[in-house]
Amino acid sequence: MNQTFKLTVMPGLLSEGEFAGHLETVHFIAKSETELHEWWAVNTGTLEQEFGQVVSLELASHLVGRLRVGETVEFPNRYAFEEVKCKIGGRWQD
Repeated sequence: MNQTFKLTVMPGLLSEGEFAGHLETVHFIAKSETELHEWWAVNTGTLEQEFGQVVSLELASHLVGRLRVGETVEFPNRYAFEEVKCKIGGRWQD
């Protein structure tokens, strides 16, 4: 049986300087009953497109908007890790 994971994304906002409050990084947490995977990515302006590979573009836009104001977001549903690991937050090295 394949495990499914709940995907949570935490924002990393710049705290100082000219771009204070800008979404600089995102921290991804994929958690199942027995496994935990974490990874980080720099916001390069493609988060909505990446999220849109897993959820609707409308929901992707909403989730990124919430990240930009400093909220942690959870994706709806649960996903096989293979569904998200290469689609969101950059490319993985296996």
